Amino acid sequence: MKLTEKLRKRITAVFAILAFGCVIVPRQYCTRHMPETPQPEIGRTIPLDANYGKTVYLTSSEACYVNLAFMVAVVSVFIVTAAMFLARGTEDV
Repeated sequence: MKLTEKLRKRITAVFAILAFGCVIVPRQYCTRHMPETPQPEIGRTIPLDANYGKTVYLTSSEACYVNLAFMVAVVSVFIVTAAMFLARGTEDV
């Protein structure tokens, strides 16, 4: 196995774990620690459909972090898919 192939596999694994973590961890945290009713006095008015049909309410900065984590997950999935596609292309040669 060439060094570049090992490196590609490690990078793919890291981005796959990152994608999984960025989707699961924020939603689990919000499900367990955020209120199920809006709290306008502290700014928790943005609904998030969390796990198992539960709706929790976030502040705008908390919602920003959840959305950022989701975007990182999407980019990570794209990188993993591209790495797998490129690896498949080198096997045919």
